[in-house]
Amino acid sequence: DIVEQFAGGSGLGVINAAVERNVYALGSASNQNSIASKNVPASAIEDLAKRSYDEVKSIVDGTWKPGSDLGGLKEEAVALEYEGSEVVIPQEILDKVEEANQKVLNGELSIPDSLEEIDGWLENLN
Repeated sequence: DIVEQFAGGSGLGVINAAVERNVYALGSASNQNSIASKNVPASAIEDLAKRSYDEVKSIVDGTWKPGSDLGGLKEEAVALEYEGSEVVIPQEILDKVEEANQKVLNGELSIPDSLEEIDGWLENLN
């Protein structure tokens, strides 16, 4: 079992509960792997410094546009971090994660932008 939370430091209760129940939890926002290195195999990290820098740079160079721009793999704004974890992730799983990342990067797989798009997106994965 894997429990996932997207609450950064506020999600520490989820990680603590995973330890108590001896299941896995994914870290979020920053590398939380070492908090419970036997129960956190990876963390989904956001590079807020890079995102902020890119946003300010676009203002300075006159290319800024209003709207929502969350950034993703292409912008190097998000990534999975494994460092600090003692969980041994099978190479087969790591390869599948890398394959999915490459599909996103080359446009074969697009990530939904809204809750309304998720059901159709999940159906197309199979």
